[in-house]
Amino acid sequence: MGLKSISMDADAGGSRRLCVVLDLSQDDAARSFAIAKSVLKAGCRWIQVRESAMTDRNRLSLLRRIADVAKAFDAWVFANDRPDMAILSGATGLHLGQGDVSIADARRLFAQVGMTDAMIGISASTREQAELAVANGAAYIGCGAVFNTLTKANAVGPIELSGLSEIASAVDIPVIAIGGITLERLPGVLSAGAAGVAVCSAIVASDDPGEATGRFLTGIQERLK
Repeated sequence: MGLKSISMDADAGGSRRLCVVLDLSQDDAARSFAIAKSVLKAGCRWIQVRESAMTDRNRLSLLRRIADVAKAFDAWVFANDRPDMAILSGATGLHLGQGDVSIADARRLFAQVGMTDAMIGISASTREQAELAVANGAAYIGCGAVFNTLTKANAVGPIELSGLSEIASAVDIPVIAIGGITLERLPGVLSAGAAGVAVCSAIVASDDPGEATGRFLTGIQERLK
């Protein structure tokens, strides 16, 4: 079920330096699944299913469908907030917020079903939170919100590039920037120390999510040269 930690060194093409966050702000599993397939076909190899407006039953069903189709692309699929949904869906990993269950408790649940290699990332908006996440065994930091974002109403921030840089320089695990990430902001975010980016609106709300994904991947690849 994935890896205990994320290694970006092996990801020369940058396909796992882009995490597409699915959150349509409406209960539309069919559209969300279509977007997932589109971004996978475009080269993205990491999807996080947040879909906060969905019923639990519909979100779990969506997670299962995406996890199943992602196998053909060797892609990661992460559940958001809910270890039970990660377990039931066969997801690669789990992303936790500061108010969710602890990494240790999520690990205990995973261990009970043999998911000892599942990855767990956690959101952090301060250096102290990030350092604690490292101490607790997080696979990566979801850092932000870096910029203002309308996608998540309760997002902390913006911490701006200075806050991102402070966190990235303080920890030795990958820092994934999230919150208001656009194609135009991508170079600055990567230059500030982010190993990758998590993107919702700029891809999910675009007219062509696949094309938007391709542009982000190209931008990331340009920075890796």
